[in-house]
Amino acid sequence: MNFLAKVKSRKQDMKTLSSVIEASLRKAAADGSNLAGAHHLALAALELPDGLALRALDQVGASRAGFADAVASLEANTLAELGLEALPNPRPAPPNRIGKTDATYEAAIAATHDYHNEANDFRPLTSAHLLAGVASVPLGVSARAFAALEIDTNKLIELCQTV
Repeated sequence: MNFLAKVKSRKQDMKTLSSVIEASLRKAAADGSNLAGAHHLALAALELPDGLALRALDQVGASRAGFADAVASLEANTLAELGLEALPNPRPAPPNRIGKTDATYEAAIAATHDYHNEANDFRPLTSAHLLAGVASVPLGVSARAFAALEIDTNKLIELCQTV
């Protein structure tokens, strides 16, 4: 691959990453979260137009709606365990909190980078790379949602690398 093709590939990757990060931060703010987590990143990746993450998720017997429902259920259960009730329409996070991420989000982004650059062939960044990155994080809401859906994350990661 020539230099210009590599530069074009990386430019497209930055557009993809920028778009999914913005979408994930909007999702976190919309659900009233003070921090975006890996689950917000997964939800945003599952909406990317390439559909590769959706295909991998489908191959393990799950769906975007199922994952979103598992996340919402886990959040409601966590609040209930604390003796709190989930608000039907949470207030968006305050503007000064938008853009903050937690450790699971940062770990998922780092793992995405590793999965994407593994072959070192400058293929485009896809939703599957992002979902593999999220699936590799063993803690947090996304890990618990995958477990609740009985998804083998190692198999999901493998599928994400082949779709």
